[in-house]
Amino acid sequence: MLDANEEQPLQSPAQVELHWIYRGQAQPGCQLVAAVRAAQLPQGSGKAWVACEAVAMRAIRKHLLEDRLMERAALNPQGYWKLGMANHPDHDMGEDG
Repeated sequence: MLDANEEQPLQSPAQVELHWIYRGQAQPGCQLVAAVRAAQLPQGSGKAWVACEAVAMRAIRKHLLEDRLMERAALNPQGYWKLGMANHPDHDMGEDG
């Protein structure tokens, strides 16, 4: 998402706290990784589903495992695309680091 002009209304029956992150001219994923690192997460154990550009996904996965000490089984990371690579497979789960 480049800027606020791309925001779309989202409806949910669940309680949702939404934070729009604008990429601007930065590389895809940079602001997303920074936002996850800066986020205040709830106390206790939790789960995380991460689906984004593959390099950003790996950085977020590493942060959640090493810095936030989340359990590996509590993470579901998915690198859906990779900057500069056509037809990146959808099975990049970030196991290699």
